Amino acid sequence: NPLAIDAVRTESLDRATLRVRFALPPKPFLVVCVGQFIDRKGRWPFLEAARAVVAERDDIGFVWLANSTPDPADLERVAQHGLGTAFRLLTAADLGVDHREVFRVMRAGDVFCLPTFTDGLPIALREAMALGLPAISTPVFAIPEAIRDGETGVLVAPGDAAGLARAV
Repeated sequence: NPLAIDAVRTESLDRATLRVRFALPPKPFLVVCVGQFIDRKGRWPFLEAARAVVAERDDIGFVWLANSTPDPADLERVAQHGLGTAFRLLTAADLGVDHREVFRVMRAGDVFCLPTFTDGLPIALREAMALGLPAISTPVFAIPEAIRDGETGVLVAPGDAAGLARAV
């Protein structure tokens, strides 16, 4: 929705209020992902990369915006990554029905990351880029048409958590 993106992109951004409102990680630098919290979207490499980054730096946080709440086994696996307040999983229930809220949380981030294993040309990636966020993703299907590695973003091999951590 270009009109909603433009409206959010041009409105005043109060990162501090957004961070409190959505209990985002209290870190100065945020990595944001938007997508179903499923294997195909790269959730576990994302969390493995987050764990590696957080082990080295205390100023970077990670946020994943998902359309539904993961099952208890997945939430337990998330907890096993030991990220504490450095990671926040937001769902549609947290954000409400106004998609502009997704765009606002995306704008509160510093970089967009979608470590997908298979996707055409993800809408969330295009939305993040339209909002002006630098992007990290994988060179699958049409994504390299949107991200030219090292020019308009960074591409990392699917499943490469160490490469993803370096890209962040």
